[in-house]
Amino acid sequence: MRNLRGADLRGADLYGADLRGADLRGADLYSANLRGANLVRRELVRRELVRRELARRELVRRGLARRELARRGLARRELARRELGRRVLVRSRTV
Repeated sequence: MRNLRGADLRGADLYGADLRGADLRGADLYSANLRGANLVRRELVRRELVRRELARRELVRRGLARRELARRGLARRELARRELGRRVLVRSRTV
């Protein structure tokens, strides 16, 4: 049995790799290419694949949150611009 426990396999090209019996507990498989890999002991890998998918979802969620913050920033600028426009209109009426 190969001991890959805790290995840093981020981005590794494991296409078609024979990983039968490999101990992958705690291995970081983020964005690793596992297409065609022989993962007979899937129960050990499944947790890592789920964690990887959750990490991807978290990155997407963070990206959406950043876009939302940017959109809110633009909305605040628009409100500030409108407020400045109102102040100019109020001043011009009193003059």
